[in-house]
Amino acid sequence: MSQPNPIAKTYPKEVTGTFNGTLAVVPIPLSKAQEIVGPKYKILTDAYQKLLPDFPKDKYPAILQAVQDHDVQSFGIKIQDFTRISIEYPFVDLLNDGYSTFRYVPVQAMISTNIVSILGSAAYGTYVLPSSFQPPCDPYGYADDSANSTMLDAYVGFDESNGQPPSITTLFHTNNDGSSGGLGPYSMQFYINATNQPTYVKPSRGCDNMIRFFNTSITKHPYEPVGVRGHVMVEDPFFPGGEEWDDVYGVRLDTAFIEHNFVDCKKFKGYSVS
Repeated sequence: MSQPNPIAKTYPKEVTGTFNGTLAVVPIPLSKAQEIVGPKYKILTDAYQKLLPDFPKDKYPAILQAVQDHDVQSFGIKIQDFTRISIEYPFVDLLNDGYSTFRYVPVQAMISTNIVSILGSAAYGTYVLPSSFQPPCDPYGYADDSANSTMLDAYVGFDESNGQPPSITTLFHTNNDGSSGGLGPYSMQFYINATNQPTYVKPSRGCDNMIRFFNTSITKHPYEPVGVRGHVMVEDPFFPGGEEWDDVYGVRLDTAFIEHNFVDCKKFKGYSVS
């Protein structure tokens, strides 16, 4: 269950809200990541290797983000909650300065009933596929009536009503292997860094500066992040050629955010998340 936006009164003139769902690292070949990002921009491997010193040198940590945007508001005006899933590519050298990090988000599955969110994301150049989700209107629903297992599937267009399989399938279980307090091989600092980089698709349209807070009331006890481990299947175009991964580690959590839209990407020169 999503908690109320804890920072709306603190920042009444800003766009604020919460993200409730799961972040997970999908290790893919570094060569594949560079192919997806394109030849114009390099991937700053040193930046993520400092955060993940044991990560294989020939791999790249793509991010699965499956969340519900909840209680989004500005000046007291609210928009309807919406669910979305995407594979995202952080640590991109968009400004070719060898330092500033950006996150590339080319494709999203987004709930088809929220036109405002679809148009807002598409305005950056993102290829947004209106979708339905199971469970509906919930960032993650319990699988098999177990609080330790959660699932979320995305069906593009009318696929679900036509009996077609989902284009994205996720199933996560609480991680009980004891590694890093249950968070698995990836530190919370990595998630903070990767998810707070400005996002882009077509730089001429500006960057989305989403500042995500990991220290508000909805990320503390009894709502602290929970480490998870599971299975992800993503079809083309959400991941080129489609792919399926097991033993995907991530974290289930709820965080508050402030959003600044259509910022000139060049203003983030020298920007690096600590």
